[in-house]
Amino acid sequence: MEQLIAIILGMMSTDEADQIHTTLRNEQLAYTPVAHYKDLTKLICAISGYIDTKQTIAFTYTNAQGGEKKLFGLPTGLLFDTYYFYVIIPF
Repeated sequence: MEQLIAIILGMMSTDEADQIHTTLRNEQLAYTPVAHYKDLTKLICAISGYIDTKQTIAFTYTNAQGGEKKLFGLPTGLLFDTYYFYVIIPF
């Protein structure tokens, strides 16, 4: 993630990069990496395929405290925000 941030900041003016870097520093402190160790590229491609073919998926949701819940639903989109990908599944 650090490398990606450095590349993006390198595309900005010094003033813009300083401002964004300060903002991102706070976010980076709160960042907890995903711990499933799966290849995200393959996972995103698979989910995109489920969205395109309108295929329902089953998955296990794990919250921050480690509690698990088995769910299923029809994914309708993918969203990337603040270092994480989210699968949109209307319930």
